[in-house]
Amino acid sequence: MAASTTASVLHARPQWPTLIGKISRFVFLGLCCIVTFAPVYYMVMISFRTQGDYLVGNKWVPTGPLSVDGYRTVIGAGFWKYFINSTVVTAGTVVLGIVVSVLCAYRIVLNRGRLGRAVFRYFLLGLAIPIQTLMVPVFIVVDRINLYDTLLALVLVGAAFAIPISSVLLVNFLRDVPHELIEAMRADGASDMKILWYLILPLSRPVLLMLVIYDGLQSWNNLLLPLVLTTSNGVKTLPLELFSFMQSFGVNVPAALAAVSLATLPTMVIFILGYRYVIASLGAGFSSGGAASILR
Repeated sequence: MAASTTASVLHARPQWPTLIGKISRFVFLGLCCIVTFAPVYYMVMISFRTQGDYLVGNKWVPTGPLSVDGYRTVIGAGFWKYFINSTVVTAGTVVLGIVVSVLCAYRIVLNRGRLGRAVFRYFLLGLAIPIQTLMVPVFIVVDRINLYDTLLALVLVGAAFAIPISSVLLVNFLRDVPHELIEAMRADGASDMKILWYLILPLSRPVLLMLVIYDGLQSWNNLLLPLVLTTSNGVKTLPLELFSFMQSFGVNVPAALAAVSLATLPTMVIFILGYRYVIASLGAGFSSGGAASILR
């Protein structure tokens, strides 16, 4: 009886190392949240001020009524034209890149011969080459096929650079699909396209959603391709035109931050809605050992 009482008293005592560890993690994560969200708060807060309030008031605390003059200035300067260009390029890049990646990954998984291994190694090589090192040959090719200064060039080049990572992730995911299901559908007379449409795509919905989010964010925020492959204002995308907004409204800080806020809003919404798919799919894709099994 005494032993059980002593054990219960010891168990009831606070475990200080564990408690200190929890408090330390809580403080650390709190500081990380503050460091992450403080610039966003500052950007949004200043974008709803007038230039006069920005110069004389406290920049972190609301000092007067909110103003949308900065947003009116940015929209009046043609913001929506560049927003539409970025939307077209992002949508085209995501659709084309994912369609090609699905078809390539499907054939690589089904055909594990020498050709399939060679194609997969080619995609792995594409992951190792930075996009910056290929800008000169990309510029030459785009110029020679008369696509320079067009939105189509941005779509094609962006999709080409998105295909390697998308294909590798899809290969790692599709290799875990039970081969018996594919053979059962073939025994019922289903063609490869029917197997792809009715079996592979439904099972791949999580990783496909992740690729839509990942490729969409990469394309939306891309600055290098529009900078190299476009010159006229009619085909400029939003990241590139933000530099012009900064130069035009450099003195008017609220208007400049209003432009940044509008450009950042779609990416923030997309990431908040789908970030768990990105994390889960990346972990599942690279932990399954799919690349090693394909290369063998």
